[in-house]
Amino acid sequence: MVELLGETKVPGAVALFGEYGSIFGEPALAFALDLKLILKAKHTDLDFFIVDGYKLDSQKHVYFEIALKQLWTGGVLEFKTMSQIPIITGLGTNSALAVALSGLLINLKKVIAKKKKRKSINESDRIISQYKAIKQISNSAFQIENAINAPVSPLQTTTSAIGGAVLLDSEKKESIFSISCQDQKWYAHKLNNLENISFVIGYPKNRLTNLQENPRPLFDSPPKPKSVKRTKLHTLRTTLRQSGTQESILNKLTRFVSRSNFAMDNIKEMGKITREACTRLIQGDIEKVGKLLAEQYNLLTILGVCPDELKPFVEATKDDSYGVTITGVNGDTILAISDAPQKVVENIKKLGGEGFIGNILNRGFEVKI
Repeated sequence: MVELLGETKVPGAVALFGEYGSIFGEPALAFALDLKLILKAKHTDLDFFIVDGYKLDSQKHVYFEIALKQLWTGGVLEFKTMSQIPIITGLGTNSALAVALSGLLINLKKVIAKKKKRKSINESDRIISQYKAIKQISNSAFQIENAINAPVSPLQTTTSAIGGAVLLDSEKKESIFSISCQDQKWYAHKLNNLENISFVIGYPKNRLTNLQENPRPLFDSPPKPKSVKRTKLHTLRTTLRQSGTQESILNKLTRFVSRSNFAMDNIKEMGKITREACTRLIQGDIEKVGKLLAEQYNLLTILGVCPDELKPFVEATKDDSYGVTITGVNGDTILAISDAPQKVVENIKKLGGEGFIGNILNRGFEVKI
């Protein structure tokens, strides 16, 4: 067996505009978050796969299960995860995991193929460019995400893979690559020179989160990986599996759009807002971008996808922000753009919530073999 050891680093991703619209073919914009998920893998002598010290379970480790079935034939692996990303929907934990799995498995397969052709590999082979297979990684990650959480768009997986600010649109001109699914096709565009933009993420305190300053595994681990038994795994109430809340919101919206021209008109209006927002961001007109965020929030409220528990947070932060919206298909978080981000965070905490200042990370998927 070829000995393997690989590590990936993948940023989270937060949708700014058009997240729901992208499911229906409208444009959407997301930022890569300056918080990362780290995934390591190595060959093991055991006869079953390991995730954070546990035997792989098809229900609890569904992303690993799907990724291995779709991408891997190279022997048994042990995986370890560490994440800086707060475990709430809207910040791309599951999308980052899909990208990390896709990229790591794809690149490990390449290393195996090289080692079979020659007995040793050069040091230059050990560091593989983050862009070398970015299209393949993005497509594979989306296939994993879509197999688990359909209907979805490739917005967050593509953003985590590419890094920076990413626009998904139906326009092909100047795109990096395309991603297709059944009768839909998205073109990925990267918006440059937006790295100086900061934003605030806020959410109710009862959400289960990771400590950003103390990265933790996505799954609780026992002390000794080789003493794994067939015991019931601890339930992880995260975005790593689809929640009933998320499912009901998406089903509700899909039914609304299929039965109502009014709903689809609102979706299309969000698409127009997204395109204008991209233009304004490139121009540096943050004040107008904030107003467009507020317009989008009003449309999301009309569509009935804004949870009541988030509305007080929007009200408490809008006076100190250029604009506030909700993000995440489960509607778990608010996103605000402000020139007084620390004050916005304080307003969130006064309501009993959690908040932090985020920045755009221009680098996407990275791998070291």
